[in-house]
Amino acid sequence: MVEHIEKIKQELEKIVKDQLLPDLLAPVEKQERFLEEVLKIQHTIAILETSKQKNEILDTFIAYKQQLSGIVILYFDTLQKENTNLHFVKYLQSLETYINTQADVLTVVQHKDRFYAIPSDSRNVKISKFFKRTLFKCSKIPLRISNIFRKTKKPIHFWSQKVPVKGITSYFYKNTVILRLQSIIDVTFKNIAATTEDSWKLDTLIDDKIINFLESETPLELTENLFQIDKMLDVLANTKRDIKNILDAVLDTVFIDYQNALSKAGTFELANDQFVISKVDEKRVAIEKNIQKKYDSWNYTFSVLRDDWDIDLEIYNLVFKTYRHYDKLNAEVSQRANTIIKQLDVIRKYQNDVLKHIDEAKDNEHLKSNISEEIEKLSSVFETKVLSKVNQEIAGMELTSVITNFESSLQGLLAKVSTKRAISKEIDFQKPGSSSAINYISPYELINYESWPSFLEKINAAKVAMSLKFDDTIQTVNELGQIAEFNLESSLALLEEEISDANPKTVALEGIQRNLDKLDTLTLTVQSFQDDLQELLTESLDKFTKRMISFTENENILEIKLMIAKAISVEKSKAIKQKIKSSIIYAVPIAITFSKQIYTKSTEFVLAKMAKLGLLKNSGAITSELSDFLMEAERSVDKLPFVYQRLFRSETLHNEAFFIGNEKAVETIHTAYSTWKKDRFITVVIIGEKGAGKTSLFHYFKQKNEELPEVLMLSVDETIYTAEQLFEFLSISFSKELKSLEEWVSFLNTGRQRFVFLENLQSLYFRKIKGFEALHTLSELISLTYKNVFWVCTCAKYAYQYLDKSISLSDQFTHRIDVDDMDSKTLTDALVKRHKVSGYNLYFEEPPKEFLNKKYQKATEAEQQKILQAEFYVDLYKISKSNFKIAFMYWLRSATSVSGSTIHMRSLKNIDLSFIENLAASRLFILNGILQHEQLKIDHISSISGLDLAQTKRIVNSLYEIGLLTVDREYYTINTLLYRQIVTLLKSKNFLH
Repeated sequence: MVEHIEKIKQELEKIVKDQLLPDLLAPVEKQERFLEEVLKIQHTIAILETSKQKNEILDTFIAYKQQLSGIVILYFDTLQKENTNLHFVKYLQSLETYINTQADVLTVVQHKDRFYAIPSDSRNVKISKFFKRTLFKCSKIPLRISNIFRKTKKPIHFWSQKVPVKGITSYFYKNTVILRLQSIIDVTFKNIAATTEDSWKLDTLIDDKIINFLESETPLELTENLFQIDKMLDVLANTKRDIKNILDAVLDTVFIDYQNALSKAGTFELANDQFVISKVDEKRVAIEKNIQKKYDSWNYTFSVLRDDWDIDLEIYNLVFKTYRHYDKLNAEVSQRANTIIKQLDVIRKYQNDVLKHIDEAKDNEHLKSNISEEIEKLSSVFETKVLSKVNQEIAGMELTSVITNFESSLQGLLAKVSTKRAISKEIDFQKPGSSSAINYISPYELINYESWPSFLEKINAAKVAMSLKFDDTIQTVNELGQIAEFNLESSLALLEEEISDANPKTVALEGIQRNLDKLDTLTLTVQSFQDDLQELLTESLDKFTKRMISFTENENILEIKLMIAKAISVEKSKAIKQKIKSSIIYAVPIAITFSKQIYTKSTEFVLAKMAKLGLLKNSGAITSELSDFLMEAERSVDKLPFVYQRLFRSETLHNEAFFIGNEKAVETIHTAYSTWKKDRFITVVIIGEKGAGKTSLFHYFKQKNEELPEVLMLSVDETIYTAEQLFEFLSISFSKELKSLEEWVSFLNTGRQRFVFLENLQSLYFRKIKGFEALHTLSELISLTYKNVFWVCTCAKYAYQYLDKSISLSDQFTHRIDVDDMDSKTLTDALVKRHKVSGYNLYFEEPPKEFLNKKYQKATEAEQQKILQAEFYVDLYKISKSNFKIAFMYWLRSATSVSGSTIHMRSLKNIDLSFIENLAASRLFILNGILQHEQLKIDHISSISGLDLAQTKRIVNSLYEIGLLTVDREYYTINTLLYRQIVTLLKSKNFLH
């Protein structure tokens, strides 16, 4: 054994250096590659031409941050994953193979040092060796005596010892070597963390220079010297040298111990039981666990280091993208402003031509002719062609939409912010960490809770401010025609009357020049749109970005996290208290409300009986109250800005972006159409109140299905109830003169397939004998042409209910779509979506005090606004139900005033229309007839009411005068603003079911 000890040493050291050393050097070499990769992408920043446009520089930095984040995350994820895997596998496998070539146990003669004391022996060992040597000598006395008489003497050998070679080799080279390598792990990861920190500091330095460039417009100074990593690479080179030196020292000491063990094993100096393979393996498992704990501790450090750096990368990337979107916003505002200016130039050119034309007049006759010509052209050319087209072009340049897009872009970026990151307030990255030192935070929560709301408030304020400027622009443009017309007419009056000393030509020229001056002022205003926007947003944008950047400091993060936790805790405690309070306090009001309802119903029943018996007279005096209500509503609407009125003026929806709900109804039409193409009998009817969105629904269906054939849209605007009238209507609609059902069936079944959308089935009947002929004829026409014509019809809700009960209209249609099934959330979404585009804030005014509860009175101002807002939407839904038109009208009517960036909304609880209940039965009967037909002429009303024409006119005129009815083309219809109240009244009086 002793003879081969040097060879064994060489073989073991070769295994260590071939298999173990590469594993020890691998993390350092990966760190070198990581730093070189970081330097490679930083080089793109170093060679950046700072003379480039700001948006190009931002794009470069955004790309740099995204690439760097990907590299950092991938590197540390890989490093941490490798740190959790089994370590030194190849070394242990090679060592195991080598050990298996050794003998399990060798029996060898003990060296004399096992019997005689040596300097390194302890006192106890020396004493033990004395007794051992004595025993040995005693045991050899017989042999010594025998040798006296032998010619050939037998040699005297020391006792033998059994050496467990495999166990000893495993013990020292599997266990002891790895155990003594822990210092290498610390040296390696300490320097990896240190060089990573240095690289991070370099990235932070780049960030500082970029932020200074963005915020103060200082020149961007980046040099190659900024990106040198030679010192970092030198640190890693020294680390590799240290690893080799430490490993060599470990091997030297381990081999000495190994050699001593081989010589002492199997003696009293070193028992063999500790070298049993099972015990050696058991101890190795314990060592590996300790080693893994060290790796885990460094993984905690690397988790914080990775997340801490990546928080910086994520936040700065978000900051750069925010500035990039802001630049895009400015560019879009500038582009739209230039478009508006070009349109203003069109008006300017026209006005200059007018100025020139009038100035060319040599005498009064010539001047009179020129002015008359220009006045005529104002209405025929300027207002209808020039101004109309310009207004249309300018209206499409709304500034609030681009600011809304900017807001949506930022919200999209914020939605992608990470929700969990590891940080530590006082961690030393050059030491192994622990799980207790790590805190987890949500950057998403930090930004959206602490920074975004205040910036969002500024964005909304900017939307309002820019919207007001835009409204002023449009209003000023619209005034130009009136100014020109007034001044030209004044000049013409001077020419005709010849009673003034004023010069008619000067009056005309000065009037047109004032228009040109307004255009010049307006042009300057439009040119300042971008500057105004920057004034509104730049400062708050800088604050927003600086606040986000402050989150890269762990102290700030932990402080705000604590604030958020406290706020959430307070909100939870409030919610629990409120729940308990609501359960106890609101039991009594519920009982009181129930009692009031019973009392109200009882009172109504008694009063109704008294009225029938003649004991109670109905005053019927509602004219002044209703007139005041309608005048107040109109005045409220007139106070609102142009953009806001346009958003809520109820017209048939053509803008797909404002479509809310009814997706299922659209899919129903699409399914029906697909089934019809398979030669199935399919017809569709869309039912709803006036203004509920029947036509809008079909327009949306058309926009979503471009593959449809040409759709023929027919609208029955006049009352038709005979077959002849129906054929005449179809002849006009199809430009085909046919006068019988057979001819129309033959015509529609011939040629290409058709898609017919027929509106207003309620106009195809008249509630009298033989008043259903047109509907019966249409039903037969639909039945006989369904294979070649896909029919989609609309019908008013209450007309359909009547027609279904009277002539079973529902049997004609296979698919029925009710647009009156919209819930409160859908209506609220529709209102909020339109309102949000305006950019205004809402302030809800208090209702009368009797509607205020203790919860409201104890709430903060912000909480009170939330309560009032929720109640407003509930009340509005009660009034409008599924009717968008009614909802939009009441929304506009509720807007009492505009104060700065805030629209004040009157509480709907203030609306008291109980006076509408004071209507005579004859009036209710007429209202019911109009409601079921949706519109009727005076002679139709007389016919269905059974009253003579004179009496009918008196009642209808009185209903019109007090505002319950409106008239258009001699047709009377229910006033939309009072539609819901009248329907409710008719239901309560059993006119409707």
